[in-house]
Amino acid sequence: MLDVFISYSRKDRDKAAALADSLNTKGYSVWWDQNLVSGSRFREVIESKLQEANKIVVLWSKHSIVSSFVIDEAQAGKESGKLIPLSIDVARPPLGFRDLHTIALRNSGGLPAELVAALEGRETSSPALAKAHARWNLRPPHIAALAVSAFGLVAAAWFAWSSSGRSLPYAVYDSAELGFHIAFPEEVLDVDSSEVQQKRILLRDRSGQAAAIASRSDALGEADARLAQQLEKDALLARGCTITYEAPQKQANWSNWFVVSGVCGADVYYLRRWYAGGSAVAMEFNFPKEQLPQYESIVPRMIDGFRFSAAEARQESAQPSVP
Repeated sequence: MLDVFISYSRKDRDKAAALADSLNTKGYSVWWDQNLVSGSRFREVIESKLQEANKIVVLWSKHSIVSSFVIDEAQAGKESGKLIPLSIDVARPPLGFRDLHTIALRNSGGLPAELVAALEGRETSSPALAKAHARWNLRPPHIAALAVSAFGLVAAAWFAWSSSGRSLPYAVYDSAELGFHIAFPEEVLDVDSSEVQQKRILLRDRSGQAAAIASRSDALGEADARLAQQLEKDALLARGCTITYEAPQKQANWSNWFVVSGVCGADVYYLRRWYAGGSAVAMEFNFPKEQLPQYESIVPRMIDGFRFSAAEARQESAQPSVP
């Protein structure tokens, strides 16, 4: 029995190969069209492998979403209940596949826990959601218990959202002026570039409030990430806010970035800032506490999908992963 069939665009061959190698290393039997024998009737072979495979993994990208072959293979997987969609460049899946939860495939070289769980036919929280729990100091939900989180939200509300809100479609906004690449949930936020001259991109919620801000400024004398974090913490405390999370938390992880978040009255505040190439680049969120269940997924995914240009910030390549 074949464990995994990988569907992909030829332009993403390197990523498909890396995934196949990782799966093989974990003991899964994998087929992708690299295995086609020269001269074989490829359509018949592919259809046979689609039927034989226990799971069909599709790599959605800006290339594959316009490939009729990939879409056909993904449709075969969806109709048979075998499909596991992965996103490799935050591309929005094509019509007909947006109702499925899509797993983000990172460049870490490892297999996402969600992918392993899906291959084994079990449920699990994504790494991003696990990070969100730590970030907001939430207790994980427990069935048959209404555990109250640090912000007074019941786990039942979180559990109900986690099973339905993870498949939000994400769009991408690129700002040439600021060199920003921003992934955002288009059903929740809209881009407002009216303040680009002030080096800010606003992402407004449906009520018109700026729930997220991506900004760039001169680093000046605050290029010391430790000092800058302390100044942010002091400012939060001066406003009567409670600090709930800060990073890095390990001495070895200190470099050119920091995170600080807290609760300010009825709102949750989260800031991540990078210092690179003479710039201070930040992604900042501010939203009502009652919207926390939704933003617990949005924040880590937007942070993970946020990029800034090397032209404006030469040390972008040293940008660490989200803690």
